[in-house]
Amino acid sequence: MSAKIIDGNAASSALREGLAARVAKLKADGGPTPGLAVVLVGSDPASQVYVKSKHKRATETGMNSFEHLAGDPAGAGRHAQQGPVGAWDPGSTASAPTDRR
Repeated sequence: MSAKIIDGNAASSALREGLAARVAKLKADGGPTPGLAVVLVGSDPASQVYVKSKHKRATETGMNSFEHLAGDPAGAGRHAQQGPVGAWDPGSTASAPTDRR
């Protein structure tokens, strides 16, 4: 089998466009707006760039995006790290994905 060179940027763009269409249809059909929630513990610059990128991509596809900076990992207890998630969605609209295509 020979190797196939793919265009990662084109593949990524097509994936995001498809996701945006699915999000738009879900919202148009009266469904909930999907979202991405991130709790960033610490101040690692690489992690901040990663989280910023995820926020940008989520909003570009029509999803909600929530972030919380929990501060110093040594001083942030489990409650400080997980507490914001309950405030964003106490579970009334959260559901596990059923379609993983």
